[in-house]
Amino acid sequence: MNAIRHRQMLSICYITKSQSALKTVELLPLRLEFSRLRNKFSLYGMSCDGRVWIIRLSTIQSVQRAAPNVTLPLEAISWKACERALTVPDEEALDVIVSTEVNALERFMLEFQVYRKESRYYSENKLCRVRIWYYRTDCAEMIAKLLRFGKAIEVLGPPHIRSAILQRVQKQHALLARDILTP
Repeated sequence: MNAIRHRQMLSICYITKSQSALKTVELLPLRLEFSRLRNKFSLYGMSCDGRVWIIRLSTIQSVQRAAPNVTLPLEAISWKACERALTVPDEEALDVIVSTEVNALERFMLEFQVYRKESRYYSENKLCRVRIWYYRTDCAEMIAKLLRFGKAIEVLGPPHIRSAILQRVQKQHALLARDILTP
């Protein structure tokens, strides 16, 4: 945490994804994040060449201060690169409009509390626009969670989520219509 606060370069030795080798990288740590959804801590950082790194803490074998000659000038840290560091490669943004009817906004925020999100409340029409970042592998779970809110939300994007929700609603409607017509 001190390295993040004081912007100190670190030399981190970790086990690669294939778990077959140790790798060492010098990087400037940008943030430490705990994902309640995945139950893991991850370190986000940037190496001297401007690459963004995400390393699970459970894979780290050793951490040392980097050699004094290993530096990353502050002017080399671009905001675009920092934004990339905050977005996991397999993450996708979901845009939703949430109404305040029947405490929908409060229920929505509680339901999606484990996700990184941005929100903007529009008091004139009592709506909140929420952008949620989720792992693409959790797409089916996201659709199921969104469907629980019914007419209290409108999913703006991405298009594949909108179409999947539409298909699920149409399928449910067809099942319901069949049950009504069948004595």
